[in-house]
Amino acid sequence: MEALRKAINGTFQSVCGLHGILITDREGVPIMKTVFEGMPDFTIRPALLASHVAAIEHTAKMGLGELKHVVSNYTNHRLVAVNFHSVIATFVGGADLNCSLIVSLKDEIAPVIGQLKEIVFS
Repeated sequence: MEALRKAINGTFQSVCGLHGILITDREGVPIMKTVFEGMPDFTIRPALLASHVAAIEHTAKMGLGELKHVVSNYTNHRLVAVNFHSVIATFVGGADLNCSLIVSLKDEIAPVIGQLKEIVFS
C-alpha cells in the first residue's frame, strides 16, 4: 500500500495548488489519504465525499452517460473527483488548482488505482 501511495505522490507532488488526494470507494468510505499541505478538514467529511459519488451515479441514471469527473469550486478551494468505476479519487486544492492538469494526469495513475482496487476488493 505504501508503494502505491508513493507512486501517486510522485505523479502529483509537482502540481501547483494541490493540497491532498483522497481515494474512496463508491460509498465514500476512505481507502487512502495523502496530504501535501494546507488540506482543509471539511474535505474529508463523509457527506462531502458521498455527494461526489452520488453526482457520478445519478448522471448515469438520468441517461446522460458515464460521468468521468466532477469539478467543484468553493470560495477558497477546488475539488476534482475522478471516476475509476469502483473507486473515486478526489483531488483537493486551492483556488489556483489547475483542474485540467489533474484530469489529464488521471491516465498516468490508472494502473496504480487498478492495483489498489485489487488489494482492497479481493
